[in-house]
Amino acid sequence: MHRTTGRTGRHLKLLVYIAAASVTGSAAGGTLAWIGSSLTAEARFALTSGLAVLATGVGFLELVGRPVPLVERDQETPYRWVKGGPLSWAARNGAALGIGMTSRIGFPLWYVVPLGSFVSGSLAVGGATYGLYALARSTGAAGVLFATRKGSADRTTFQLIRRGALARRVAAAQLTMVGAVTCIFVGV
Repeated sequence: MHRTTGRTGRHLKLLVYIAAASVTGSAAGGTLAWIGSSLTAEARFALTSGLAVLATGVGFLELVGRPVPLVERDQETPYRWVKGGPLSWAARNGAALGIGMTSRIGFPLWYVVPLGSFVSGSLAVGGATYGLYALARSTGAAGVLFATRKGSADRTTFQLIRRGALARRVAAAQLTMVGAVTCIFVGV
């Protein structure tokens, strides 16, 4: 198995991971926006209105403790990726994380990213939305990874990870707000 060692090796893997996630996320968002641009403005508006109402309802259900089943591919990345070497693993894992739907999805709030990119109908907006999501997700995951690998992860990091119910409620509140604000914005 290939290894990169030392601080430089860890930093290089981190940069490859974040770059792969961001580029893949931007490409996914741009692609969804390009597909969405084939819809008329009226169809995108109607779809946005319906999705806003749905987001508000799903967010509220999640907020009051009634979890909504998620459509996802609930599996880890393949272990065989590790055998390709650390940089290959970082690139593949980052790309999978950047797309999002190829890994576990923790909260219904995630659906705002691809659906928002799609209904935007703008390559720039779709690519930026999804790319920034992937950048935030990859840097957050990398922070937890480095904290746990160094052995310096304090109790706070693990408490946040273990408090899935709290995180789910916070995401539900965010989804409810996004849905409600969008409803107000589009006049539903």
